[in-house]
Amino acid sequence: MPRARRYTKDEVIALLQQSEGRLSPVTHQGGHTLEKHVLIGDQQLTDRLIPTLGTANPNRPILVNPSGQVVSKADHIEIWKETNVGLSTKQAKKDYADLFEGDAVGKAGAFADLQQAGVLGKFALNSTAGQAELAKLDAGTKDRITIDYSVENLHNVEGEWRMRFVCKGSDIPAMVPFTKVFLLVDKLDPDGIHIQTFFPVA
Repeated sequence: MPRARRYTKDEVIALLQQSEGRLSPVTHQGGHTLEKHVLIGDQQLTDRLIPTLGTANPNRPILVNPSGQVVSKADHIEIWKETNVGLSTKQAKKDYADLFEGDAVGKAGAFADLQQAGVLGKFALNSTAGQAELAKLDAGTKDRITIDYSVENLHNVEGEWRMRFVCKGSDIPAMVPFTKVFLLVDKLDPDGIHIQTFFPVA
């Protein structure tokens, strides 16, 4: 069955459930739509603003100078590269960010519930742009696609489309309007799709 086809709300919900925790065929990272953008509680949504720092290891130790001060980012990257032959600058910078900056986000949003995610996922996948992107997976020209879908012309009988939202400086979750949704979709052999992430955008 082709990937570029019409999807129902229930099929989208099933795809989200099947993709959750499954390793992406492209990046080998776990799918996380439900955990981070649907079923997440308000407290956990706020917690996403707080960095969780990585842990030093023998290959990427925290480096200090003779006076006990942590050396600069540039020095960390250069020394790590010297002691780990073949380590790219890009990977060294990522390792530094994991260790010292953590995985905090500046803002975080989640769908109101699973039904809202299913409905909007259906419209996004079935949209003209969505079908064109899915066709690239069928043709084998792409292994990963993105779909940006505007909800501004999609009528909601309850009024505006609203999401749960927090940001730095306003860390109490509130229901705010959103204008589009974003999907990151991977090609899953033999003829399926893996939804790596899917979230509303304020």
